[in-house]
Amino acid sequence: MVRFLNIALIQFLIVLFAANVLEATELNVMDKCWRPNPHWRRSRNQLARCSVGFAGKMTGNIGKGVTQYKVTNPSDDPLNPKPGTLRYGATLVKGKKWITFKRNMKINLHKPLLISSFTTLDGRGVSVHISGPACLIVYKATDVIIHGLKIHDLRYGYAHVANNYYQGWTQYAIGGSMSPRVKSESNYFVAPKSGRKEITWKKHNKGDQMQWKFYSVNDYFENGACFGLHKGVGKARPNYGPSQSFTVANAKTVKKLTSSAGALQCTRNSIC
Repeated sequence: MVRFLNIALIQFLIVLFAANVLEATELNVMDKCWRPNPHWRRSRNQLARCSVGFAGKMTGNIGKGVTQYKVTNPSDDPLNPKPGTLRYGATLVKGKKWITFKRNMKINLHKPLLISSFTTLDGRGVSVHISGPACLIVYKATDVIIHGLKIHDLRYGYAHVANNYYQGWTQYAIGGSMSPRVKSESNYFVAPKSGRKEITWKKHNKGDQMQWKFYSVNDYFENGACFGLHKGVGKARPNYGPSQSFTVANAKTVKKLTSSAGALQCTRNSIC
C-alpha cells in the first residue's frame, strides 16, 4: 500500500473499488466501462477513457509517444535505479509512460519517489504493495493515474472519496495533513467494536486549522462510527464539468460493490 502520498497541483483519476460480478446494477461507473472486455490486458489504455471525477477523461495519458514499461524487480536503489524497477520507470523513462507490474510484489521505497506528469501506475491483475520508509510524491504534476494502490493519507490536495467500504480501522479511515480538501460521499463505515470510532484524522499545523475542508454527504455509519467536523471546516466542492461528473451509488449498496476489492482474480483472457 502507499504509506503516504503528497499531492499538490494535481489532476488524478478517482479509483472506485471493483466488484466480481458483471451485472450493471452491481458495478461502479469505472468497472462498467472496462471490466466486461475479456481482452482488457491488451487494452489497458481504455482505463484513461473510463476515468471520471476531478481529472475528467485522461486521454493525455494515451496515444502516440507513450512508453509501455513493466516493473519486474521489486527492489529500490535511489542512487542507481536498476532497469525493471519502479523507480527506474518513474524517473529515468522520459515523457509519457504507462507502468504495469509483472507479478505480485511488495516494493519498499527507501527515498521519496517523485511521480511526473502523464504517468500511469496500473496495478490491475496483480497485488502490489508500496510501502515505506519513504513515499510516492506527486508535486506540480498533472494527468497522473494511480490505479490499484491504497492511499490513506492526503496532503495539500483534493480528494473525492466515493463508494468505499471501511471496516474496523485502528486509528482512522480517512486521514490528511497540510490542509487538504476531502469530500466523503456514499461510503460505508463500520467502526471497530472498541477503540476509536471517529472516521477522520487531521494533523494540524500551526495556523492551518481554518483551512480544513473535510465533510461527509450521504455516508452510511454502523457501530457508532462518526464523522467529526472541526471548527472552520467548510464544504469541498469539486465543481465538476460535464466530462467529470458521475453517478455515485447509494452507500447501502457499497458492501456488494466492493465484495472483491483488491487484486482481480481472473485469467489472462477472461472477463474479470
